[in-house]
Amino acid sequence: MGKESKTVQGEFFNAFVYSICRAMSERCGKESAEMILNRFGELLFSEIQKKRALDLEDPLKALRGIAEYLVTSGYMAKIEIDEIEKYVYTIEMYGGPAHDSSQRLIAGGYAPSHVLTNTMFAALAAMRLRAELEHLDVSDSENTFERWQLSDVAS
Repeated sequence: MGKESKTVQGEFFNAFVYSICRAMSERCGKESAEMILNRFGELLFSEIQKKRALDLEDPLKALRGIAEYLVTSGYMAKIEIDEIEKYVYTIEMYGGPAHDSSQRLIAGGYAPSHVLTNTMFAALAAMRLRAELEHLDVSDSENTFERWQLSDVAS
């Protein structure tokens, strides 16, 4: 019998992400859980680079390349990234399967997965840039809005 490919249902994925992030936060503390999730983003960025050529000379193009990968892989329905002024980016994420878990984790004081954010921050670090999450809005029932301020990493 051949292998059958199955798709993970969003409801399960949401519960899975919530459980992992909450367990890490409870066992390791929120700060250590955030460090683990940052490392997760670095590793995922490395895996994406193996599958897709990213323009690491242009931050906006690199981030849009990652966004395109996340959309085509089924992680999000749509991702919009805009540079509203030099080094100030807005990111709008639509239809992410872990949105509910993010809302619950943040409300409970736990570290959320921030899959997209941690992966993109890793890409920026590879370009010797640092991003600070200035604004996070997960209040919408299905969508997330973030605003980032980028800066050069000191040599």
